[in-house]
Amino acid sequence: MRVIARDGAAGVTHRTVAREADLPTTATTYYFSSIDALLTAALTECMEEDSARIEALAAAPGDGADKRRALAHLMAEILSPPGHLLAEFELCLLAVGRPAPRAGPPRGGGAPPPAPPPGAPPPPPLATASSALRCRAGPPRPPGAPHRRWKGALATFARQFTDEPLRVKLFTQAYDGMLLQGLLDDRPPTPDEFDELLRELLPDPAGG
Repeated sequence: MRVIARDGAAGVTHRTVAREADLPTTATTYYFSSIDALLTAALTECMEEDSARIEALAAAPGDGADKRRALAHLMAEILSPPGHLLAEFELCLLAVGRPAPRAGPPRGGGAPPPAPPPGAPPPPPLATASSALRCRAGPPRPPGAPHRRWKGALATFARQFTDEPLRVKLFTQAYDGMLLQGLLDDRPPTPDEFDELLRELLPDPAGG
C-alpha cells in the first residue's frame, strides 16, 4: 500500500512494487501474472488484517466500555498518519465496479508457475511483494470470504453491546463511513471524539 499511498493506484506497476520491496522485478511477475492480480492480493490481505484487529478487540478481556474505548483509540491510530487508510479506500472504490474474479487454476492452465531463469535467485515469499503495496486500472473485487469476514468481525464486536439486528447492521455500515469522514476532515478525530460517536451507535446495555 505504500506505493498507492505515495503515487496512487495509477502508479502501481510490477517495477514500482518490486523497487519498493527491494526485490527484482521478476519476483512480482513470478507470483502475479497481472497488476490486477497483485492489487487483488494486496486488498485481500488488508481486509484480513483489518478483520483480525477487530476480532482481537472483541475477544479481549474487559467490559463493553473498555472495548469501545479501545476501538476509538484504534480508529484514531489508523488515521495518524492517514496514508495507509487512504490507499485502502482507493483500492476498494476502484474495485467496486469490477466483477469478482472467478476461481480457476494457477496461471498456465493448471501447470505450476514457470521456473525462474537459470542462475536467478529463488523468488521471495509472496507476502514480501504484496506488502510493498500495503500501507485497500482498479483490481477486481477480492473473493467474497475476506469481505464476509470483515462484516462478521464488526457484527461480532457490535453484539458485545446489543442483539438488535438493526443496531448491529447500523454499526457495521457506519464504521467505514466514520473513517472516511475522518479522512475528509481538516483535523482527524481524536479518540474521545470517536468514543462519543461509538457510544451513540453502541450504547451500554441497560443496567450495564
